[in-house]
Amino acid sequence: MKKAGRNFLLNRICLVLAGVAVILSAASSTRGQTVAATVSFSLTNAGLPLNSAFCGLSYDKSLLTGPLFTTADASMTQTLGQISPAVLRVGADSVDTTCWNGLGGLTPITPAEVDAFASFVKALPGNWRVIYGINMSVNTPQNCAAEAAYAANALGSKLLGFEIGNEPDEYLNNGIRATNYTYAQFLSQWQALAGAITNAASGWAVTNGGNGWTLTGPVSAYNTSGYTIPFAGNEAGVISMVTQHYYRGDGLLPSATMALLLTPDTSLPGTVSSIASAATAAALPQGYRVDECNSYYGGGSANISDAYGTALWALDFMFTCALNGAQGVNFHGGGNTTGYTPIADNGTNVVQVRAVYYGLKMFSLLPAGNVVPATVSLASNINFTAYGVQEDSGAVCAVLNNKETNDSVQVTVNLGAVATAAQMMVLTGTNLNTTNGFTLGGATMNANGSWTGGYQSNLSVANGQLTITVPPMTAVLLNPVTAPVYWTGASSDLWSDSGSWLSNALPSASSDVIFSYPATGNFSNVVPHSTTVNGLSIQETGPISISGGPLAINVGGVDMLSASANATISARLVLGASQNWAIAPNRTLTVSGAMSGSGNLNLWQGTVQLSGTNSATGVTTVNNGTLMINGSMSGPVTVVGGTLTGTGALTGAVTVSGGTLAPGPGTATLTVNNSLTLQSAGSFLATVNATSGACAQIAGLTSVNYGGALVVSNLGGTFTSGMRFKLFSAAGYSGAFASIYPSAPSYGLGWDTSTLTTDGTLRVKSIVVVQTTNVMESRSGNSTSGTSIPAFSFTGFSSTISSTKSTAPGCTSPGSSIFTETTSPTPSFTVMPNYLIPQTPYTVAVSWGSMSTPQFQESSNLVVQTALTGVSSTSIPALSTAFASGPGDATNNTWVTVGTFTPTVPNPTLTFSYVSGLAANRWYVDAVQFISGFQLILGSPQINSNGVFSFMFTGGIATSSYAIQSSTNLVNWNTVETVNNPSGPVQIVLKNPSGAAYYYRAVQSQ
Repeated sequence: MKKAGRNFLLNRICLVLAGVAVILSAASSTRGQTVAATVSFSLTNAGLPLNSAFCGLSYDKSLLTGPLFTTADASMTQTLGQISPAVLRVGADSVDTTCWNGLGGLTPITPAEVDAFASFVKALPGNWRVIYGINMSVNTPQNCAAEAAYAANALGSKLLGFEIGNEPDEYLNNGIRATNYTYAQFLSQWQALAGAITNAASGWAVTNGGNGWTLTGPVSAYNTSGYTIPFAGNEAGVISMVTQHYYRGDGLLPSATMALLLTPDTSLPGTVSSIASAATAAALPQGYRVDECNSYYGGGSANISDAYGTALWALDFMFTCALNGAQGVNFHGGGNTTGYTPIADNGTNVVQVRAVYYGLKMFSLLPAGNVVPATVSLASNINFTAYGVQEDSGAVCAVLNNKETNDSVQVTVNLGAVATAAQMMVLTGTNLNTTNGFTLGGATMNANGSWTGGYQSNLSVANGQLTITVPPMTAVLLNPVTAPVYWTGASSDLWSDSGSWLSNALPSASSDVIFSYPATGNFSNVVPHSTTVNGLSIQETGPISISGGPLAINVGGVDMLSASANATISARLVLGASQNWAIAPNRTLTVSGAMSGSGNLNLWQGTVQLSGTNSATGVTTVNNGTLMINGSMSGPVTVVGGTLTGTGALTGAVTVSGGTLAPGPGTATLTVNNSLTLQSAGSFLATVNATSGACAQIAGLTSVNYGGALVVSNLGGTFTSGMRFKLFSAAGYSGAFASIYPSAPSYGLGWDTSTLTTDGTLRVKSIVVVQTTNVMESRSGNSTSGTSIPAFSFTGFSSTISSTKSTAPGCTSPGSSIFTETTSPTPSFTVMPNYLIPQTPYTVAVSWGSMSTPQFQESSNLVVQTALTGVSSTSIPALSTAFASGPGDATNNTWVTVGTFTPTVPNPTLTFSYVSGLAANRWYVDAVQFISGFQLILGSPQINSNGVFSFMFTGGIATSSYAIQSSTNLVNWNTVETVNNPSGPVQIVLKNPSGAAYYYRAVQSQ
């Protein structure tokens, strides 16, 4: 049996207990005492099921008229995603000061605003649902029904229920109704509006087990016995949920202090319990929800409701509500005042995550199970509370909340006999009244919605018990870990068969399930309905296959680092918490079943193939390895390293900050129905086929922003000018790739990226370049210096005229003309270039002349005979008349074109032999040009000792612009100069002070 010690290595931060003390001591005060305490949980009290969507927020409906709840507000989207699944309620006072169609002269709520809000909710990470408030103050049944029908259609499954009005028990005090307004009048008016809604909203289901769109109410402010409880009974079978608000007190009173807020609230348990009991008696499927709450009403108590102490209060408040039967709470907020709001905003974006939200975040990390009361024994009477959530395994997740400002609490807590360890997370601050500087899990929650915190240590548990010191002003979450269980497959393929597990130990919700025992068979196993584990470790010698489900995996994630074979999960998979998956480099985990959940997923290594429907809404991060999406995926994806590939469809935004995005395999299409951002350290692999014209593509994009490297991989064929490859299909394009590899499709061709920002298409274009060789100095018959491009050698010469050189354009070398005697045995000279491009046409031009009177004057009747070897075709005539246009060498500035040829080898030979026309006994050549209109690489590896390199453009390439570029590796090119629309010969002088090997090219611009 393999040891389980290395399992889940990436999923846990294991510290020794001394390290734990260091973590906790940061918030400790040396001024107070340490109070001993014990915390235990009853084995007989089963507690109440904790609603997975217990957390929630409440906002004024008037905010629908602004930009806060739109998909453009990424900060709000990501911040809300930190506590999903959850409920978002829009209503409050402004629900009765706004109205659909602007009825009664109130601020109108428009279809466009509802559409924008619905899009925002659907874009939220995790499963968020909405309680949607509708005006009651001036509304008519027809108008009410019209809004409900439109909102129901826009929100779809995201709509949890409709509230009608807000705090009707206060209508007689705030002028909305007469001072003698009664509950009976309210009920009658409410029923008229509710009846219109149920008749208008298509697909209504009020009695179908809570499925479909539902009604809630009465949204009362405080009147439990006069409004909320009778309403639950009166509307049983019509409403699915009863709602009432709760605040600790009036924020404008001097008594609204932090001390009062943190004092146990004796009214809260009874209020919640009485309403929850009424909901149970009325058989309301969604029970009672505190749909609006916070510290103090009236906007809160200034500099109290926004301070750190409210995070600790929020934990007490939520647990008290849950323990007394509430199904959730919605903390009210909005704006950026010194009063209450969990999230501070400027009307457009988040500016700060406030303390209350830290409490919400910690509560959202609780596991599935039943909330159970704790028995707390304290050595002295201090402000310390404890709570628990009991999992299916019997292990208890505990929250210890010390609200003392000076005293620490040394707590001995029993997490259940099956617990072997506990993951610890700390919520701490320096002062109850501070408005910043507090952390959860070692990190702050940022205004952009990011949070890098997590469990900070792994504590040892003996006999289900551990002892820990909780510093002042600190809350600690202890998540239990149970002993690993091992699959043997000895009895059957059923997960629920204890005979197939080592020691007959069935896994629980907190178990790490390990497939490493030498199984007798049944590598394929079937998970029963609704099974939860902490993590999976797959190390078997055979290919494990898991079906059935749903199977929820929590923080333990998936470990296949020691896997000897691939694995498949076809079970419906739920990401119950943020987690890491690590697969051996040569192994693949295929998830073919449906995926859901809100936890973030980090892929650290290996290959994961997702081929099913993945509705998980957390962020998926590819840190290394390969993530292949062949099915569908809802959540956003960030590629930090490794590769994102596949042929499926993603509906979340994709960001490539590093690593590679590579649709495929081959020339397949990957669909991203959202934005794509390619950042500077990332790359996009474009697989194309030059033979068929097919290419890999990213389709469906709302927008794409280019950056980083574009890498083109050709599966077959040869690129030609005019080819086009549509790599991206988007509604909007921006940015630019920093580099393209290879730097050109082939010799004579270049990439045209200009249409990437218009239609996502990469094109192939011809590039026109002139290549020039300059004067070569002859020593012992061979060239040894100069700036020939390409370099070439002469043979057949007898001496050197050192005082002359050509002044033809491009001849910048101080080298000498080369001559031969007609009296020599072979009155000829041969030119052999060092490197030409085979199968590329070249024009040959020569600057030459003869010795005459006065000395060195050129003749116009020099006839030479040309012979070529190593070429496939030539237009150079056998006999050519060669001449130059000046009275002497000093003005020898003319190139004479002698014809064209196409080499079959890099170093063909051209021999020019004297025939007739000399006025004296010798003739000479100054320089030779090899000109290709489709030549790409212009540089020889080393420029001359003077650091000078020249280009020659002829009039045949006018009306274009050129970028002169240099390179040391033929891959990365830098523009060093530009030439715009040359109308004739143009000389460009490039200098290389370092003397390093350089290549040069001229690329024609569009």
